[in-house]
Amino acid sequence: MNSKIIKRRSSNFTPKEVKTLLALIKKYRGYIECRKTDSRTNEMKNLAWEKITREFNGILSDGIYRSVNTLRQKYENTKKQSNRKFALLMQMYKNGVDGKSVEGLNITDIDKDVKKLISNTGSNSIKVEVTSNNEETENICKQDDASHIPSDEKLLNEDIIEISEDSSFLVMNAIGDPELMNHEEISASMNDNSIFIDKETYKATPSVQNDNSSSNAPISENVDTLLELKQSLSDIQKKCFLEEHYLKMKHMKEMHRLMIQHQELQNRLSIKQQEEIHNEKLRKIKEEHIMKMKILETQRIASL
Repeated sequence: MNSKIIKRRSSNFTPKEVKTLLALIKKYRGYIECRKTDSRTNEMKNLAWEKITREFNGILSDGIYRSVNTLRQKYENTKKQSNRKFALLMQMYKNGVDGKSVEGLNITDIDKDVKKLISNTGSNSIKVEVTSNNEETENICKQDDASHIPSDEKLLNEDIIEISEDSSFLVMNAIGDPELMNHEEISASMNDNSIFIDKETYKATPSVQNDNSSSNAPISENVDTLLELKQSLSDIQKKCFLEEHYLKMKHMKEMHRLMIQHQELQNRLSIKQQEEIHNEKLRKIKEEHIMKMKILETQRIASL
């Protein structure tokens, strides 16, 4: 008989889970967002996703385990939803419509975090290179040892943005820039998640923009600290459990000893009482015997 395996749908991600996932992806962004597809890069990506999965389930121990495929699919769906929102927002600005007045267009903090991950302004490890040919845009991933991804190492990623000689060039950080939004030549592409701008009316200046906000805190150190605290808490709980077990066993032994002692005292008291009763009976029997002998002696004397 062929038994059918029914896959149950996992519960929806909470905002806390999504933010934690994005924070961990930001930590390994150099591997996750690398556009190379060779075997070494794919191996590094898989290792990075396994690392993210372990840390994610270690941080959020709510009884819901998220697999690697589940986290990857959630990240891709989140990127698609955020890109649609920003593309629609850009189209609204192009048509002269205020995006805030559009019903259902709610740009959340999660959308902003996704924008930072896929743009060239949300990381300190990204540089812009301008070329004069029509070579394809590529990401240069840091070639670390793929067999080990340190948990406390900041992974670097270099996004090379190409400005070609044709009528448009690729600018990944155009979303959200007021100067770019007001330009008439801006058009949003929802297929490749990029924005094309006429190079005749706008000049991109290669620069490195540092994000000094609090969101760029060393997440890896925070994650490691949290894991250490959880391990320390687990050790303390284990120690308390062992101490409690020891005290319970000690209490039970003491109670058992007292019960035996009490039972022995009761037995001794019972034996003593029985001996006293027996002696009292013997004394009465002797007294009764003596009285009978006296009576018989008196009767014998009287008969003489």
